[in-house]
Amino acid sequence: MPPRRIAKRHPENRKIHYPIHYPTRSTLNPHFVESDPQHFKKLDSVLLCQKCQKQHPRHGLRSISLCGLPGIGKKTLAQEYSASRSTHFDFCLRVSAATIAQDFENICRILQLRRIPHFIDARVPENDRAKTLVKTWLHSPCQDASRMKFQKVRWLLIFEDVRDPKQLDGYWPGYGDGGIVLITTNPVFKDALWCTAPGIDVQPLVSWCGRELLIGLAQERNRRAGGSEDGNIARFLQSKIFCERVSVALGNIPAAIELMSRSGLAEWENTYRLFNDVQSAPFSSKAWIKSGV
Repeated sequence: MPPRRIAKRHPENRKIHYPIHYPTRSTLNPHFVESDPQHFKKLDSVLLCQKCQKQHPRHGLRSISLCGLPGIGKKTLAQEYSASRSTHFDFCLRVSAATIAQDFENICRILQLRRIPHFIDARVPENDRAKTLVKTWLHSPCQDASRMKFQKVRWLLIFEDVRDPKQLDGYWPGYGDGGIVLITTNPVFKDALWCTAPGIDVQPLVSWCGRELLIGLAQERNRRAGGSEDGNIARFLQSKIFCERVSVALGNIPAAIELMSRSGLAEWENTYRLFNDVQSAPFSSKAWIKSGV
């Protein structure tokens, strides 16, 4: 008897499994260093509330911005928060301002929103269909598109790399029970017109935090295949004073520290030689750049 052919299920008809994380589920970063322990508390106070000694999302639309210099760690902070609070939300969506149209199209497909008849407005152009469907769903979310079961759905939406208000034109939800975190370098988003709570200014790490981040990342990246540490670079990392000087010279900016952790042996040797020359030891990134190392 020939084997029975099983028709492949169309992707639009597959069963949705919750919770949903887009584009991927954020995982806790073992090297994450918090520049300010109050950041998570401020985010919790806006996005979550205390009820029966358990944290639940607040009612209504809440929004808050993370504002700071490029490379300061805003995106990492938001991803770490999303990972640590993932059990509090049914949907955690991260959308980049650079690819916002494609991201909304992907979310529309994952949530199967084109299968909800009363969500679709024939007057809306096809180019704006995904944007309109996702916004409509955020206003009145349902967990099962095929049966249209409307329930209390907890969602968190993170807008990343936003520089200009025009990038969010038509994408910002007007209402709904959800939380929005806006990551930006533009201080205009700290205004009450955009967010329901005062924005958070993300600052550089304190020197000892930058030192520990540099040591942790450099140790991991210079570990040999067998698990042993590269002794040539390990000898530089054993000097906490030296590593802290490096962090200070980099402005205690996580992105710059992360870049330094990838340096090869020659760069570590030149930096160590420069920093131990008392007459020219740099304490700023500007002086370091002038050195040519």
